[in-house]
Amino acid sequence: MWSIFILTFLIWTSVQTKQIPLSKIHLNSDGLFTDSRGFIKLFRGFNNVHKHFPWYNVNSTNITQLEMFKNWGLNVVRLGVMWSGVKPTISIVNTTYLDVIENVIDLYADYGIYVILDMHQDVLSSLYGLYDGIPLWLIEKFKRPPHHLQYPWPYKKKPDFWVMSYLTYECANGAQQLYNNVSGAWNHWGEFWEIVARRFGGKSNVLGYELINEPPPGNFYTNPLRGLPELNTVLRSRNVTIVCHRKVFLLLPNVISNAIRATKSTGGGRFLTEFGLCGDDGNPRSVNTIECNNILNEADKHFESWTYWDSNLLDLSGNPIVTEVKSFIRPYPHSIRGVFRKQQFNHETGDYHLSFIANTTKQQNNEKQTLIAEIYIPRSVHYPNGFSMSVKPDNLSTKMNENMMYVYLPSGVSNASVFVRIEIVRKSIE
Repeated sequence: MWSIFILTFLIWTSVQTKQIPLSKIHLNSDGLFTDSRGFIKLFRGFNNVHKHFPWYNVNSTNITQLEMFKNWGLNVVRLGVMWSGVKPTISIVNTTYLDVIENVIDLYADYGIYVILDMHQDVLSSLYGLYDGIPLWLIEKFKRPPHHLQYPWPYKKKPDFWVMSYLTYECANGAQQLYNNVSGAWNHWGEFWEIVARRFGGKSNVLGYELINEPPPGNFYTNPLRGLPELNTVLRSRNVTIVCHRKVFLLLPNVISNAIRATKSTGGGRFLTEFGLCGDDGNPRSVNTIECNNILNEADKHFESWTYWDSNLLDLSGNPIVTEVKSFIRPYPHSIRGVFRKQQFNHETGDYHLSFIANTTKQQNNEKQTLIAEIYIPRSVHYPNGFSMSVKPDNLSTKMNENMMYVYLPSGVSNASVFVRIEIVRKSIE
């Protein structure tokens, strides 16, 4: 199960918190992630969402795992910040929980990892079959439907597959009451995000906020065209600037192209925040292998940032799952000064092709060379015996530092832009 989100950015301009020494990321006019140097950045990472008390993953601060993630070029985590963790009751803000989340965010920053703060929910509540993504104290304020329509109607018993609970009348009706601001639900939701943004909004590794995971469409039994009519009103009342927030539930190959068209018309940035439970199992013909590799290849093709669900790169003992790592950990342009053109990777052979147009207009006259790209190369995963590469044009130079390849343009280049081509080929055992 996977989905694509056009990422929501919240800007709380009046809030200042202690800064973390990672470049704050912004969106440029094309909706691309840009650091303080003006470099375009891509992100690769995973989800870290804990759906039950204590509402955080105790392994989040495992240094051994963080070292592995850094070595694998993972630079973003979609981190669950759970409403029930922040507000266990209507009148209590759990500062201990916020302290834990802050520690995780800061530790991620130490390892070069950005975070998307995700208010995660699935079918809203434990009353509707799962967990309290929406706090129980709020759900219990909603008016219940007549007895014959209560959960699990139209089923006779709780569905075996949890996602089917979205089709129950009471879940759909609960979502509608949330959107209709019954019992001040939207106000409580806005208060939750205000608490989160005040606490974490100034941290430089906070990439953005996912306001609500997979919001149900409302009570489609009473009106199939239900949407989210009250969303903009609440956000305006909370002094929040929304660059873009839209969910797209489509399947490949059109999913990314549809998202690109949407961002061009509405503004904002794109981020594939949830896909997975399909990882490469070593069988090239299995549904799992084909599905995830197709998604990864499409993401590479369109230079999309992503976070994998459910971080199944490690087994229960914390050891890497070789087939998963081989599929997901791949070369990518960590950051470039210019415009992406083409990218392709074969995770079986290790062949990697990248092209982009480097912007040379920001060269400093006193520099002997100008950095134009930082390319992540997973040497231990795909190139244990080394690699050979071709970099064009010939006047470019490169330097390796651990798994990062830095590409430089000599000073004095008169062209405003340079078309760069990089090809990497795995070396075999001699």
